[in-house]
Amino acid sequence: MNLIDEQNRLHAEGGPAVTDPDGSWVWYHHGKIHRIDGPAVRLVFADGRIEEQFWINGREIVLPQI
Repeated sequence: MNLIDEQNRLHAEGGPAVTDPDGSWVWYHHGKIHRIDGPAVRLVFADGRIEEQFWINGREIVLPQI
């Protein structure tokens, strides 16, 4: 499922704008990958691995490894 705003940009309030049947999703805010309260991207791979990415206003935030 994809959601778009009035200017045909990916956008959703309160949830991901793009979802995939495999469980992957991406949050968008007016065309930019964006989420401030958790990961903006969740990728689910065929081997079961899950990768989460943090983005704000279209820029990836790389968290330090602990």
